[in-house]
Amino acid sequence: MFGDILSDESSLISGSLGLLPSASIGDNKSMFEPIHRSYPEAKGKNIANPIGAILSVGMMLDYFGMCKEKNLLFKAVKNSILCGISTEDINKSNPCTTDYVGDYIAKYIVNQ
Repeated sequence: MFGDILSDESSLISGSLGLLPSASIGDNKSMFEPIHRSYPEAKGKNIANPIGAILSVGMMLDYFGMCKEKNLLFKAVKNSILCGISTEDINKSNPCTTDYVGDYIAKYIVNQ
């Protein structure tokens, strides 16, 4: 319960629950996922923010010692936000779709 409360409060600091990555690190296994729970209201609408999931991959890369790749991924996410390539939860005036944000970040990485 307290973890849920903390994650909801931290979303206010970042601007959206969709931006937050997380990791559960165990002795033998680890799991990396966005901090938010399911979002069934977004099903089929292409409006969910993919950045929390993408940043979770960055945490996984760091866990495996792939710091160069993690830094590039984080740089791509930062660039997308600074350029206004983001979903409606953080970009009310000119929102992009989930697919567009993900594709933009992927293309940024490929072109570096």
